[in-house]
Amino acid sequence: MPRMNNAEFEETNNYLELCEKLGSFISQSASSPIKKLEITYKGEIAKLPNRELFTRTILQGILNPITETAVNAVNATTVAKSRGISITEAVSDDSEGYETMIKVTAKTKSGQMSADGTYLHEPKIIKVNGYWVDVKPEGNMFIAKYKDIPGSIGAIGTKFGEQNINIGIMQVGRDSSGGEAIMILTLDEPATKEAVEEIK
Repeated sequence: MPRMNNAEFEETNNYLELCEKLGSFISQSASSPIKKLEITYKGEIAKLPNRELFTRTILQGILNPITETAVNAVNATTVAKSRGISITEAVSDDSEGYETMIKVTAKTKSGQMSADGTYLHEPKIIKVNGYWVDVKPEGNMFIAKYKDIPGSIGAIGTKFGEQNINIGIMQVGRDSSGGEAIMILTLDEPATKEAVEEIK
């Protein structure tokens, strides 16, 4: 890793925290095993010399929840390749009004999902599958796509209630009233297989 001054060291640590959280969020949200990752660094972070470390930390966040092997920044790329995950990186000046953004797109055999994150005093997920949100990535997270009509949100909450799973935080994003929308929940415990199957 290139030598850094104190300000660069603090900035890098903040971004590493964001990368790990973003990877964990992607891991919890993917509907089936990830086959390909596309990572785009936007804005100021794209100018930093240590993007390889950021990519390894994203992989660490993705892999630790789904592997028995302890994954760290040293072995993350090797573990990812052993699981058949291909990785591409890109940079962009367009950070959509933020100083820095990281976009991670995960492709699986059943489709793809994406999440954009930034660091605003703490890691934040600001876009999921193109929907603008404001989510602190932590704990047990659940994502559902739904039709934005009366009763949809209540029905999803009821399903979790029937499984005795408490919803701590709820965040929704939508394009327009009555259209497709996305719901992101932070749960007090992991979602059961039964609840996931009923909701999805």
